[in-house]
Amino acid sequence: MTPPSTPATTATTRAIRTDAGLAVLRIGLAVLLLAHGAQKLFEYGIPGVSGAFTEAGVPLAGAAATAAALIETVGGLAILLGIGSRIAAVLVAVEMLVAIFTMHLGAGYFADGGGAELPLLVASTALGIALAGPGRYSLAGLLLTRRSQLLA
Repeated sequence: MTPPSTPATTATTRAIRTDAGLAVLRIGLAVLLLAHGAQKLFEYGIPGVSGAFTEAGVPLAGAAATAAALIETVGGLAILLGIGSRIAAVLVAVEMLVAIFTMHLGAGYFADGGGAELPLLVASTALGIALAGPGRYSLAGLLLTRRSQLLA
């Protein structure tokens, strides 16, 4: 027979599940961002990305290409580790909204036609992480736990 759950154990279980869910979202988003950031930096190069942005009519294409590559790479790493993840996630969400309005919206919704589907998913996931934080299964969560243990 299973012992009855108390409000404390129910809250603890809910917190563990929430933190595990945040870790899954962070890792999934980070893998996507790191892959796209590395592609911009190492496969296409900033000049290649800048050229594509210029053709798409993105203003300040060179600066936008550099910003996009760095936000995706450095931001992806920050989100993965959970250090500075809220700031990184806000930057990712803003980048994706800019991408939607400058490059994807004219192609419709679905990703197979270059539409807004994928950047909208990335933006909403990033915004969720920005609002909720990285959770306890992150480097920030580990450091906060260690700090509170040291102060106790």
